[in-house]
Amino acid sequence: MRRSWLFVPGADQKAHAAAARSGADVIVLELEDFTPPALRSQARSMAAKAFDAWRAAGALAGRAR
Repeated sequence: MRRSWLFVPGADQKAHAAAARSGADVIVLELEDFTPPALRSQARSMAAKAFDAWRAAGALAGRAR
């Protein structure tokens, strides 16, 4: 059961780390509305690194297709 969803700006690495510690059932790294257009490419790269780190730490993480 997924009770809590946390939406985090995709280009904010500190927010990614805080989200990982939050205890939320689902973390969504938002790459559009919370992310300025000039930072979207960087946000995609940061999101991929965050997912890889969470997966390596044993968290269940996935990427939207």
